[in-house]
Amino acid sequence: MATHSSDTPQSLSRLVGGGHPVAESIRLDDEGALRLGELLAFPSDRVHVRSMMNQSLDGATAGEDGSSSSLSNPWDFFMLTVLRALPDIIVCGATTVRREDFRRPSGRKVLRGEGLRPCGAELPALAILTTSGKIPPHIDETWPTLLVCPSGNGSRVARESGFSSDAIIEADGARAIVEALATRGYRGIQVEGGPFVNGMFFDDGAFDELVWTRSAITVGGEAPRASVGKLHRLTWHLSDLFHSPGACIERYVPTTLKENR
Repeated sequence: MATHSSDTPQSLSRLVGGGHPVAESIRLDDEGALRLGELLAFPSDRVHVRSMMNQSLDGATAGEDGSSSSLSNPWDFFMLTVLRALPDIIVCGATTVRREDFRRPSGRKVLRGEGLRPCGAELPALAILTTSGKIPPHIDETWPTLLVCPSGNGSRVARESGFSSDAIIEADGARAIVEALATRGYRGIQVEGGPFVNGMFFDDGAFDELVWTRSAITVGGEAPRASVGKLHRLTWHLSDLFHSPGACIERYVPTTLKENR
């Protein structure tokens, strides 16, 4: 696995902004985090769904340890801490929660008091998609955490997880999940996988944007790809591009959304 020396440039170069060439250097410090937070903040006046993923150059979303951690580097990690400081709620599958050791994905501290989350909370809520209710014991309902399951599975999920009925949402498909979360006041929704969760959101055309990192490594093997689902063809427009020696972070919006603006 690649390493980075102490003289590695501690900044990101913003090369594209709003779909146009730009030239801006963003340091990996609190000032840079505030600038990135300003650039990547969720709209405050509507529900907006973002996909956040990291992958290797050869398309893997997990490295040798079976998680995305082994794909990470200082630039990717910095972006991760900024992105997690912005949504009202983070959505992911139960398999991802177990594999990635999700606990309290709070985001970079300097951003938490900036009021960037649309609902105004300091910390994000967590929504875990599960059919069985089998989640790690360290997951805490009071974070707050919601469990999302297919219709008819609510009682089973409550019994298996020990969560209250108020913390369980029954919804079929990505659009129904988004609607249920919006009903609870969550407007900035960040989906962090895994592949089948992403595939479900792609199937329903439920993503408003993608913010994906490509770490400058290859890993081979048979690691999962970013999305698994039905065949589809959606076209995307590169809105923002951040470059570093170890990673490129790309922000895309659907072409139809771009054309309607």
